[in-house]
Amino acid sequence: MEEHNFEQQCVIKFCVKLGETGTETFNKLKQAYVEHALSRLQVFKWYKAFSEGRESIKDEPPLEDLQLQKRITMWRKCEPLCSQTVDSQCE
Repeated sequence: MEEHNFEQQCVIKFCVKLGETGTETFNKLKQAYVEHALSRLQVFKWYKAFSEGRESIKDEPPLEDLQLQKRITMWRKCEPLCSQTVDSQCE
């Protein structure tokens, strides 16, 4: 399934470069991939991204996941300091 997604993302990028609309792109993907076609929402998400200048075809985690990952990373950096502060206040 991931292979189909990558292929379709390439097609979407190509269609954007040709100046085709999101609807035209979606209809072509439906015709070519039938039941394996990306959903309309996914097609328009990728179409918008490529229209706005995105070059990478690699799928990336949603923004919410990236923000959560940043918070976890920050917490891990701060955790030793927080533990030291708590320990020193308890003594």
